[in-house]
Amino acid sequence: MISVSHAGRLFIFVLLFRSLCGSLVNSNVLLQTATYNRLRNQANSSQPTWNVWVMLDFAYADFLDGWLDRFSTSGQTHPLVITCLDSDIFNHASSKTKTLSNAFVTSGWSRKANLSSLIQVSPESYVSRFFPELLSLLETGDVLHSDLDAVWLRSPDHLLEETLDEQDADIISSWNNEPMPPEALSEWGFVLNTGFILLRRRPAVLKLIEEAMSSGCPDMEQTCLNLQLLQYNCTWAIGEDILGPTQLPDKHKKVLGRCGHLRIILLPWIYISRANGQNQPPSIQEAGQIAMVSHPELPSPKLNSSEKLHVLWTEGLFQVKQDTS
Repeated sequence: MISVSHAGRLFIFVLLFRSLCGSLVNSNVLLQTATYNRLRNQANSSQPTWNVWVMLDFAYADFLDGWLDRFSTSGQTHPLVITCLDSDIFNHASSKTKTLSNAFVTSGWSRKANLSSLIQVSPESYVSRFFPELLSLLETGDVLHSDLDAVWLRSPDHLLEETLDEQDADIISSWNNEPMPPEALSEWGFVLNTGFILLRRRPAVLKLIEEAMSSGCPDMEQTCLNLQLLQYNCTWAIGEDILGPTQLPDKHKKVLGRCGHLRIILLPWIYISRANGQNQPPSIQEAGQIAMVSHPELPSPKLNSSEKLHVLWTEGLFQVKQDTS
């Protein structure tokens, strides 16, 4: 039987524990709010600006190290936002970005009012958090989302700024002829690849994301976004030439898409390239480093983080020491 004094001590411990949890969550919310306010202030510029955004959990810590090495030497000039899905990667990313003057590390779990979110690491966390985190970031300005296996070899700033000068696009995206989802590939002959995609802070874009988020799609963001765009009866053209159904775009040219009220530009495949050592086209081999961002197609979508890291290491894209234990 528990004594009164023991019960009292237990009660006090529970109160202190709850207070500590509340302090952690509140401090993270304050940090997040301050970060988002700083990003809003930077977005109030006459020049084209956007926030580069990546999101990850601790399983991808080595990925982040290799990606940051390339990103920090690419010559790009826009703020970097790293959304962390657990406390371990938050601490790791904070340490790794200390020398980067324009990097912001945020905690995707900080707005959840329970302690379990501080230690949550699960495959579902990325899928469930992508669109809510994206909507939050779009409140601060345009967002350029990058996968961590989309390796920045050179700054794409000029390409994106030039594209915005040519067309007042709502979305600028990379593309590939991969079955993710198969419905879009069979309809268009390609899909928008969300591993490198610029989304503007505009009502039509916000509407698209909110619809994709509320559609009940349980898959990765690329599948959900493309499936939602299929509802918009898109047409695609290069110049005045309308692309026919399943017609693969010229890999050297930009493609203009009209999807309802959305204007979408697909960037030349050779600049944001899905090529790898096995399928690299002769045009890239002959011209040398044409690609600004190398996003090699992986042998299988089911690879774990260590297996993906090994692919980028063997391609020479990451200089990361392999864990052979």
